[in-house]
Amino acid sequence: MATDDSAHMPDAVIKASRQPANIEIAHQVGEVIAHMLGDGQSVIDPTETIWTAEAAEDLRARIGDNPILGSDKGQWDKLDHQLDGAPRAVVLLAAELVFLREHALYVALPTTRLAHVERVLAHLDPPVAIKDPMATWLSRPVRTAGFDPGSWYNGALWRHLIWAATFVRHWKELPEDKRETAKNNPWAFQQVMLASGTDRSDIRNALQFLAFPQAFEPISAASMKTEIRNGLAHLIGGATGSTPAAIDSDLLAIR
Repeated sequence: MATDDSAHMPDAVIKASRQPANIEIAHQVGEVIAHMLGDGQSVIDPTETIWTAEAAEDLRARIGDNPILGSDKGQWDKLDHQLDGAPRAVVLLAAELVFLREHALYVALPTTRLAHVERVLAHLDPPVAIKDPMATWLSRPVRTAGFDPGSWYNGALWRHLIWAATFVRHWKELPEDKRETAKNNPWAFQQVMLASGTDRSDIRNALQFLAFPQAFEPISAASMKTEIRNGLAHLIGGATGSTPAAIDSDLLAIR
């Protein structure tokens, strides 16, 4: 994604303050983000257009309108049931969202991340193999980049997919001029995310970092962001507010 002119800091200064490995994992998936926000093409199967309002709403409805509650089944078993019979574009959309959800996880084994994407893709007929560049992205060793999300993030698969699908639907329904502005401005992009529906800050924080790694921290927990900002706010003359935009812009200024 493009860097932000409104950050009021030279891009080189911001980049120098970031861990290169974190910048790299975000830049790796720039292709996926670009398709999500642009032409809608699948990276896994380039013959398919998956980032559409229709596919997003289908995925949202399969999970959100038919929740499987209780602890007798695991979250991946529940998703298997909800994806049963789904159109090819919807399955591919779910797979690429699962990939994005786990791409920046510091403690996730590459074998685990690969297995989760392949589990979703198993619903496709005919099947599709994961090829480069995604195969390379999924092979990143554990504990080399990203954030440690905690058990709450890891166990919120269905909530994350509902939020992400709702955002994609909202994005695709926006006027072209608003999409273009948001693609080139992290704060406008964040506002579109916040306006897409009920906020789910952990997955929003993960995706906004992947889209704009030089503006947003690789931190999923809103409470952690607030704690860090509050502890260092004296460096910028005090906190500017309590909204997500204020906290993130304060963190950027602190850098």
